[in-house]
Amino acid sequence: MRVPKEEILKDIKTYKSITSLVNQDGGKLLVKTLRKEVKQDIDIIISLYNDDELKLRSAVISLKKDLSLLKALTGSKKLLDIALEALENVDEDE
Repeated sequence: MRVPKEEILKDIKTYKSITSLVNQDGGKLLVKTLRKEVKQDIDIIISLYNDDELKLRSAVISLKKDLSLLKALTGSKKLLDIALEALENVDEDE
């Protein structure tokens, strides 16, 4: 499947922005805080596994949200590298 060059360039811009944020002090603090949140979510889930199902579901949803955001932040550099490589391949094909 061929991805349009414009779409790759848009992705590169997005990943560069996220990577830039993560490399700043505020971004590092955000990642650190999210990691703490994930640990707290896991602790809550462990403590609730025999408890109220609604509370447990709520804790799982919180964990899923925190993990998704953490993954987006910490994975941006890798995604940027992949997008840059894809851009090189598009240029070679054209």
